[in-house]
Amino acid sequence: MRRVYRKIALIALSGMAMTALSGCLGTGGSTSESGAGDAFGSAYVPAYPTEADSFEGATGDNNMSTASTITVGEPLQGRSIFPQGDYDWVKVELEAGVVYDLFTTNLNETGDTYLYLYDDSGNELDSDDDHIDYDSFIEFNATYTGTFYLKVRSYSVEEATSYELGVRVHIDEDNDGYSEPFDCNDNNDTIYPFATEIAGDGIDQDCSGVDAIANGTPDNYEEDDDFNSAKPMPETQGSYEEVQHRNDIFSQMRTLHNTSDTDFYTVTIPAYSAAYVIEYAGYMSGNTLNSYEWYVYDENHTEINNGTPGVYELVRNDSSSEKTYYIEVRSNGSDIGWYAPALVHIGEDRDRDGYYTMDWYGDCNDANASIYPDANDDNDTDGIDMNCDGVDGYNSSY
Repeated sequence: MRRVYRKIALIALSGMAMTALSGCLGTGGSTSESGAGDAFGSAYVPAYPTEADSFEGATGDNNMSTASTITVGEPLQGRSIFPQGDYDWVKVELEAGVVYDLFTTNLNETGDTYLYLYDDSGNELDSDDDHIDYDSFIEFNATYTGTFYLKVRSYSVEEATSYELGVRVHIDEDNDGYSEPFDCNDNNDTIYPFATEIAGDGIDQDCSGVDAIANGTPDNYEEDDDFNSAKPMPETQGSYEEVQHRNDIFSQMRTLHNTSDTDFYTVTIPAYSAAYVIEYAGYMSGNTLNSYEWYVYDENHTEINNGTPGVYELVRNDSSSEKTYYIEVRSNGSDIGWYAPALVHIGEDRDRDGYYTMDWYGDCNDANASIYPDANDDNDTDGIDMNCDGVDGYNSSY
């Protein structure tokens, strides 16, 4: 399900940043006593999928009869919904009377899973769309000992999604509603994803992997208050609200430590490409930075937009050459606090049809301007998937 609170501003630029420049200098928030970061201990790095995963095998795992296998407690399986319109069917052996967590996690930023649970006769027992973010989670008390089936698909047929799949025995020692390993400290019911963060107390209450920087404290990236001291913006391809996986972003936390502080970034985007620029802060519990503004400048330091508010902006480079631009983040004049910036690639649009190859609705053929999500595909006998739903014609199975 889409994030309704995202404020998206499309900025049509002659050049705007997509290639995320590798990490910034210094460090952000301090490592906390909870020891979070990636609570799953996973080395998996989510990215927009470009091929089918290895679990598909020779026959694929697109239906119940060809389901692949997962076992309880095994390391998370890195999978993909690819190409668009794909399904993943997976079977698992469960024991009657035991409560299990069945889940997807660690999605790419433009991915969204829907998870279903079936018994061995094909009857649907449960389903889930969103858990921490666009990941999915089912808590299930097994009704018999034997085989159950999971089906994973993207929320929309035009989406391609990478994710990790897991099955664990349910453990929630502190009864805060979050089980291991989503909960980065299962012995403290005030620590869980999106809990109220008390900045500067040395404790990571919200499971971001770091303690937030206390109000009034300059971050370690200062001085970055003008064009000459601008720092490269951090990059991620992972879902930025799955906080337990996003230590790569939160470890590069910034602050607006007073009402006159500004932070400058450089962002470079290749030709015919685009990216989302994300500022993760204002809606987080315990943060006082509730209002802020983005300013975008071209390579000559000329202002392009006039201070767009929001947490999620699409910026694009419509030109035939790479361009470097500047982004300024500043307070509204009264709020101060912390935030975590990030840049997310969404690919190219070389056929100029308005759809990018790695966006929520990815262009499945960027060499043909007539092929894109939502295109007319009434001719279902020509063998061409015009609307990027995985079939010729319209995919009615989603």
